[in-house]
Amino acid sequence: MLKYNVYVGNFAGNTEHFDYGGRLGYTFGDTGVTTGLNAASGHRVFANSSDYTLYGFDLLYDKGPILWKSEIFVTDEDATVGKDRFAFYTQPAWRFHDRWIAFYRYDFLDSGAITGDTTEHAFGVTYKPNNNVHVRAIATLKHFDGGVGTTDANTQQYQLSATFSF
Repeated sequence: MLKYNVYVGNFAGNTEHFDYGGRLGYTFGDTGVTTGLNAASGHRVFANSSDYTLYGFDLLYDKGPILWKSEIFVTDEDATVGKDRFAFYTQPAWRFHDRWIAFYRYDFLDSGAITGDTTEHAFGVTYKPNNNVHVRAIATLKHFDGGVGTTDANTQQYQLSATFSF
């Protein structure tokens, strides 16, 4: 099955420029495998503002108790300070009940700045009592590599959240 998504928007502090993009995805029958190609373009308004183009690829396996999703993104930036960005994550998950999922997520980000890379390890559980309610508990361990003028740093974050859809 072929799917597509497109969007256009802008952000507070960047109301003069629009960001736009899309995704083209394909699900391979009942194998549980879905792939996608992503592209976006826009303008960043920060100390080193730049125009950018983003390219990405995603892969999802969703069958039985296994739910595993991964994405990778790269940007082409025209910033005079910094460089292109690179990011990816992988998130294996296990459905141990039709309403409960446990997961682990590994994130990596090279933001293109003169500071170092960021890595994240997140462990969590989600509960969906129905289609309109989603409750999450997540523990995140984050590491910042020091770069020019900065030192390494670690942080821990604990989050309990709920989403209610109407």
